[in-house]
Amino acid sequence: MIKKILKLSAINTLSAGFNFLSTILIVKSFGLSILGEFTVFNALISLFLLAYIILPPNYSVFKLQDEETYLQYFNFNYLFVSLLLIPIIFFIHVLNWSDVNSVLLYFYIIFLAIQNYFDTFFQATNQLKNYFLALFVVSSIRFIGLLYLFLTDGHDFTLNLLIEVYLVPLAFVILALIFMNRATVLNTSIVGISQYFNYLKNNFLVLKSYYLGTVIKRIKDNSLLLLFSMIVSSEIIGLYALFVKVGSVVLGQVRVFEAFLMNRSNLALISSLKEIPLFVGFFVQIILLGIGLVYLKINTDSFYFISLFLYSLTVYPYLQIILARSRLLSQYSNAVINQSYVFYIVLIGTFFVIAKIMKIESLNYILIATLLGDLLISQTLAYKLRKQNA
Repeated sequence: MIKKILKLSAINTLSAGFNFLSTILIVKSFGLSILGEFTVFNALISLFLLAYIILPPNYSVFKLQDEETYLQYFNFNYLFVSLLLIPIIFFIHVLNWSDVNSVLLYFYIIFLAIQNYFDTFFQATNQLKNYFLALFVVSSIRFIGLLYLFLTDGHDFTLNLLIEVYLVPLAFVILALIFMNRATVLNTSIVGISQYFNYLKNNFLVLKSYYLGTVIKRIKDNSLLLLFSMIVSSEIIGLYALFVKVGSVVLGQVRVFEAFLMNRSNLALISSLKEIPLFVGFFVQIILLGIGLVYLKINTDSFYFISLFLYSLTVYPYLQIILARSRLLSQYSNAVINQSYVFYIVLIGTFFVIAKIMKIESLNYILIATLLGDLLISQTLAYKLRKQNA
């Protein structure tokens, strides 16, 4: 198991490295303000992707392992929702609700959705290496595109251009994945619409808890950005995005372990969930601080040491969250996870209201809210697991 995780971590490290360098090029070419706008744009896109949770990924990842015929429903779900999005995007275009090109917006959503499809599919089939290799190719091509823009003249560095740079390599790799997995993905017959809705009806009692959980998690993941983007500048949001990027590079290696745990046989190999956050957390924090100081200096000409230290503390609750969450998801037990996310949303909402009333526009304030929110989730989940094991 350790050898397999290390191989996946090596691939993921390369991808994270390219993404890390890409953000530097974005700041140097587009500026912190566009980076902030792009970060908020992606937060909004993630809400669009909620349309695909009719068959939730956390439910599907284990159903694909437990039921051979489930792939037929899973495939139809993505086709059905993608078609439904066409009139929605057209409606947005007619009302002029977005400055982003409508065709660009639609395909950006679609290819991100298919990426999520393969994320779930490869976790269920224990083929994570293929998924992380695909992410590596996407990140490397994207870096080359950004480097070209940085080194050449005559470009209008707008949000639309940045979205195009992210979309093109993603679309290329997704199409390649579909072709390479055509024997399973394309040759699997899909169910009819009546069968699809009958499945939803017959399994609604189980699915409804996943609906609630997935919606709450998506709101939880994006609430801070969407709320604080209304009261702070795009530059502050862009600066916050740099901290998140440092975290994604370092904690992205832990993401490999989290994905690994979404397979039952792998989860069974973990004998204890209590020691890992403390033993691993300290080393992860030191790495995050070291990389973060260099990264922030390159991008902003400042170290932001206090802010970075605050952010680095989130590694401890983060590790505890993913371990506890994997165990609970494998038991189809979502109630406590949902409850912890609601607590987080309420806490972030409270911080937002205070900031709006007091006119607080501090980066450290946002980072403190992030840390306390993660701590609240981790302690809620840890308490539930302790009760189960008592």
